Amino acid sequence: MTIITDDNRRWWVAGTMALPLIVLTLDYFGASVALPSIGRDLRIGTVTLAWVINAYMLGLASMLIVGGRLGDLIGRRKMLFAGVTVFVISSVVCGLAPSGAVLVAARAIQGAAAGFIYTNSLSIVANAFPSEQRNLGISIWIGIGTVGSAIGPFVGGLLTDLLSWRWFFFLNAPFCITALILMLLIIRESRDEESPPKIDWWGCATSIVGLVLVILGLQLAGNVGWTAWTVWASLAAGAVILSAFVMIENRVKFPLIDFELFKNRDFGSCASVGFLINVSLGSLMLFLALYLQHVMNLSPLGAGLVFLGYSALLAMTASSNTLVLNRLGARQTMAIGVVLNGLSFLILVFSEMTTGVAVIVGALVLGGAGQALAYTTSTSVAVGSVPEQKSGAASGIVGMVRIVAVTIGVAISTALFKYIETGALVSLIGQAGGNLTRAEVRDIHVLVAGSDQSATKLAHDVPAAADKMPTIVDQALMAGFGAVMIMCVAVSIVGLAAAFVARPKKPDADED
Repeated sequence: MTIITDDNRRWWVAGTMALPLIVLTLDYFGASVALPSIGRDLRIGTVTLAWVINAYMLGLASMLIVGGRLGDLIGRRKMLFAGVTVFVISSVVCGLAPSGAVLVAARAIQGAAAGFIYTNSLSIVANAFPSEQRNLGISIWIGIGTVGSAIGPFVGGLLTDLLSWRWFFFLNAPFCITALILMLLIIRESRDEESPPKIDWWGCATSIVGLVLVILGLQLAGNVGWTAWTVWASLAAGAVILSAFVMIENRVKFPLIDFELFKNRDFGSCASVGFLINVSLGSLMLFLALYLQHVMNLSPLGAGLVFLGYSALLAMTASSNTLVLNRLGARQTMAIGVVLNGLSFLILVFSEMTTGVAVIVGALVLGGAGQALAYTTSTSVAVGSVPEQKSGAASGIVGMVRIVAVTIGVAISTALFKYIETGALVSLIGQAGGNLTRAEVRDIHVLVAGSDQSATKLAHDVPAAADKMPTIVDQALMAGFGAVMIMCVAVSIVGLAAAFVARPKKPDADED
C-alpha cells in the first residue's frame, strides 16, 4: 500500500516543508536566549550582539526575492535543497566561531541560505494546494513550523547551560539532514513556466547595499551617538541607494519586486501589518533576553523557559488560526492580534526589578497569541490574494518585508536602547557622586549591556559610586528596555490602523 498518493501528497508536502521552517524558527528564538552567553564568551558588546541577529536577518532579507525568483526559474526543490545544504555548513561554522567577526560573517551566510529555504518552501506549499485550500495549507505549514519557536528558547537555554551556546548551532545539522532526505522522497520539482527569463541583478545590488547602509547607520548611532557625521552619512547614502532601487524597479522589464502587487488592497494591508508586527518582534527578542538574564538574574535555561510563554502560544495559536480567520475575516483577526501584541508590550513597559516572573510570562502569553494571529493571517491572506502564478513572487516579497522589519526593529531599538541607557548611566552615576560623560560611557562598548563585567568596569572608573554600580547598571538597562517597549506599543498602534485597510469580508465571501 502506497502511503503517499496524489490525493494526500499536498498534506505530506505541508508537513515536510514545515521541517525547514522549524529549523529557522528554532535558530532565531534559541539564538536570542544565548546572546548574553555569546557576548561573555567572545567579549563582544550590545552593538555587535545586535549584528549577530542583524547579519542573519540581512542575509535572509537580501536573498528572499532572489531565492524565490531562482526557484521559479530553475526549480524550487533545487533551490530549497541548496539553501538547506549551505545552512548546515554555515551553522557548523557558527558553532566553531573563534571571534565575534567570524560569528557575524557565518550568520550572514546562514541567513542568505535561510532566504532560499523560506521563500521556496512557502511557494512549494502554496502551489501544492488548490486555491480554495491554499490558506489552510499555509496555516498548517506555519503552525507546524512554529514548533521551532516554541522549543527554541528552551533548547537554546538548555544547551547553553549544560554544554555551550556553540552546541545550539551544531543542533541544526541533524534537523537539516532529515529535511533533505524527506525532500528527495516527497517533494516534486516545480517552477513557474511564465517566470521572466532574467533576474534584476541591479535591483538586488541596490536593495542589499541600501539596506546594509541604513542598518549600519542606525547601529552606529547606538555606538557613537547621533551627532557623528558617519551616522548621517550612512543613513543618507542608504536612503539614496534605496531610492535608486525603487526607480530601477519601476523601469526595468523584469523587476525584482512587482510593485503592482501592492495595488491589491489585501496584499498591501497584510504586508504592512506583517512589517509592523515584526519590527516589534525583533526588538522584543533581543532586549528581553538581556533583561531576564542581567536584571532578573535568570540562567539561560530559566530565560528560555520564560520565553516558552511567548513561543508556545505562538505555535498553538498559529495552528488554529484558520478557524479564527474563517469566522472573523482578515481585518478582525489581524486587529485582535495586533491589540494583544500591543497589550503585552504595555505590561512590559511597567515592569520593574521587583516584578515577578509570572507577570512577564503573562505578558508574553498575550504577545505570543497576538503575534500568531497577526503573522499567520497576514501571510496566508497576502499570498492567497494574488493569482496562483504570482505566488512565488508574492511569497518572496512577503517574506522579505517581514525579515527586513525584524532587522530594522533590531537596529532602531538598539540605537534607542543605547541612547537611553547611556543617558541613564550618566545621570545615575552623577547622582551617586561620580562624573562620566556620554562619550566616556559609550567607550565601554566592548562589554555587554547590563552585565557584571560592565558594572565592574564602571565601578573601577568611578570609585565614588562603586558600591552602587551593580544597581545603577541594572536601572540603566531597565530604562533602555522600557523605552524600547514604549516604541513597540507605538508600532502596534500603527499596525492596528494598517489592519483595518484590509477588506472586512470573510475569506470565503464572494469577491467585490
